[in-house]
Amino acid sequence: MVLDLIVAAVTIVIALLVTIYPLLAYKRKVWSIKPTLSQLQPRPQPLANQNEFLEGLCGCMSNPNICLSAYFCWVCRGVDTQVTAGVVARDDAMKQALLQACCSCIYIPCMHPCKRAAVRGELGGSPNWTCMDLLVSWYCFACVLCQEAREVDKAANAETRFATCALTQYGSQQPIGQSIQVHP
Repeated sequence: MVLDLIVAAVTIVIALLVTIYPLLAYKRKVWSIKPTLSQLQPRPQPLANQNEFLEGLCGCMSNPNICLSAYFCWVCRGVDTQVTAGVVARDDAMKQALLQACCSCIYIPCMHPCKRAAVRGELGGSPNWTCMDLLVSWYCFACVLCQEAREVDKAANAETRFATCALTQYGSQQPIGQSIQVHP
């Protein structure tokens, strides 16, 4: 009995560490420095007068980097998209990520369709959620994350590289920012 409790406690601690480490890396390397759409001038509005995203729902492999991050670290990728779009404030990114990670059975079916509509609204499209938002969030969640991420990253011209959390220009390997040269 006591051994079972110890094993359960150790398992919970390991699960928390495995969840929190990527979130801290994203917070430090991405959420705190990636430009948001509201910071860009002129503000991009790629979905002006559109009711849907321009990127296809099943176009995951058009950007394998985003596809990998959506499948293997969906919380980080989702919050990255929401922070870049301006739906979630930078200061609230970690709270939002923990909410999504710990309450995913409630977040995905109930809250994500509203966040999806808010992301679309920040891109200039319709900010109202639809039944289609609800259905695709329920049945194609990873594809939905990829679609939103491709649209937002393309509008911001900044993409987060999977595994390294490095920021690059959308669709390239070019890092954002100036190189630092150290002279001996």
